[in-house]
Amino acid sequence: MAHNHKSATAATCTFAELEKAGVIASASIEKNLMNNVSVTIKPMAAAQYQMTALIADKSLELAVDMNELLDKQAAGLKCIEISNVAQLNIDMLIAFLNKRFVLDNKKQTVITLKK
Repeated sequence: MAHNHKSATAATCTFAELEKAGVIASASIEKNLMNNVSVTIKPMAAAQYQMTALIADKSLELAVDMNELLDKQAAGLKCIEISNVAQLNIDMLIAFLNKRFVLDNKKQTVITLKK
């Protein structure tokens, strides 16, 4: 059965929330900018997501394919690089996406990152 991603809404998180959740493994963002970073994760299709990070006046986008993440995880890779700005922990990103979109999608609720 295919997942219905139309009912899932985008999740918007702060840098600190993603770092606390273990999704952000490391970053080369100036400390004073970290408080102004917001990341929106939007489901696009089955097992595909669009991540957009707003840092100051710049927007970084990353297309995330769950199957590619699982392949990287199976190959033993720990992190993926985003434009020389941050490294995302693959295990934690998979867990985060599953928790926020796959599991919560069944409830059709607004998805927020809880502290």
